Amino acid sequence: MLTTHAHQPQIPWTQKFIQNGRLVPYTPPTPPKPKKRSLSRSPSKHRPIPPYELPNPSLRYPYQLLFSKLEGLPIPPTIPDTYLQSSAPLALQIRASLFDLQTGCFFGRTWKGRESVDLKAKGRVAMLKEGKGRNGKVERRRRRQRSDSDDSDEDESRSESEDSDSEVDEDDGEEREEAGFGHAIQGHRVNIGFQDECLYLHTALSSPNVVAILEFVFIVEFDSEESSQDFISGGWTLLHLFDPDRNGLDLESVWGPNGQANHVDEAIKLMPIFDGTPRALPFIAGSILGTSSGYPTLSTIPGAMFSYAFAPRPDVRPACSMWRENVWVGPGDDVPGLEVSAESITMAPAEAVGLSQIRIRIPQGIQKYEQNLLTSISFSHDHSFPNSLTPTPTGTLPLPKILERRLHIGLHNSHTFPTAPTILTLTPNLQAEDGTGSELVFNGNVELQRYMRGVEGVAVVFAVEYKVQMVVNVEKARKSGLLG
Repeated sequence: MLTTHAHQPQIPWTQKFIQNGRLVPYTPPTPPKPKKRSLSRSPSKHRPIPPYELPNPSLRYPYQLLFSKLEGLPIPPTIPDTYLQSSAPLALQIRASLFDLQTGCFFGRTWKGRESVDLKAKGRVAMLKEGKGRNGKVERRRRRQRSDSDDSDEDESRSESEDSDSEVDEDDGEEREEAGFGHAIQGHRVNIGFQDECLYLHTALSSPNVVAILEFVFIVEFDSEESSQDFISGGWTLLHLFDPDRNGLDLESVWGPNGQANHVDEAIKLMPIFDGTPRALPFIAGSILGTSSGYPTLSTIPGAMFSYAFAPRPDVRPACSMWRENVWVGPGDDVPGLEVSAESITMAPAEAVGLSQIRIRIPQGIQKYEQNLLTSISFSHDHSFPNSLTPTPTGTLPLPKILERRLHIGLHNSHTFPTAPTILTLTPNLQAEDGTGSELVFNGNVELQRYMRGVEGVAVVFAVEYKVQMVVNVEKARKSGLLG
């Protein structure tokens, strides 16, 4: 059974824009510089850096990560048996992110499943709330090491309690079967068979060192009176997306020179689940990168496996313009203009709209606004590059000269601009008598493509930009680092 938000409150567009704009950019690795005046005569040895982008990075290369099964995931010992036997809710959430083993850095944005797997039929239907839970963080607690004999004894001790609820479990199994979703708790381990659960990603990256990180988080409510959620990490795994030697795609055979996709065998692949937290990856990435097989530095959970399929999806390439690169999206995610499913991604109908007689009103007046703006630019420049500006005879800092006033206008769905914004030139609307005014105008017509009528979350965004020229002291600017 999948549970999701019910009757979610409307979020202002600006808040959605801020949330969806949080993104860690990808920084490609740089080769280390050789040390100067090295006493060693042997040649320097550096780990080679493979190409990190496909030959044509201007194209969009979409992929689909399909969840298959989660087997043998232990329930953390911090969740007691009394909680498991109660009617309190218990759910599992999957989180996904991207990580570069070469640079030791996460990038993109962590995807958190809006839908959770309700592991208890007695639990409440709506597990996920808008809140972040207690302190807004995942609890990471060390799992006690238990031998196989301990596990078997524990399973036998719980068999009687499971038999007593056999009728309820049977009824719940029928409900889950009707929902097209299967899961079970056997002893202290969770087994889930996913159906139609997937993520989409588009990226031009091709480095075999780029991996996907999946974390499995249990959601509980220890304090029912406060109705606050606790997030407890149950394990994690990493998927080598573009390393053919480690179950990844061979991109040279997947994509043609013009971006066309060749046939790929979408075989189900297995990965072990590791104990601990993926937040330690920046500190141990080097040890993982240095191994050709296995994960000697990671502690695997015996019997816990995750199966998946990862394949290119060129058919969803037109929809990739609706969300940013290196960001996971899945069914149920709020991407205005898109309907995401396991089969495909459907775009809302789009049309062209025209705008004319654009007026940007400045309440305090153009002269006062631009005077304050230029003064602020001058002070900011002098603060960043001291002594690079030559003061005027009166001792004040020189002001920049305005070369052009621009207006960027485009459609935005709170994730990105589906098409590049149009840039217009604005003209001050000044009074003939005193040369003052309070409007910047564009008297022509402009057409915006891909307007989606009736789609909430798609807005027309206006951004005013000033192009200025500043005269600097070349010699002092070079000393301050402004000029090379």
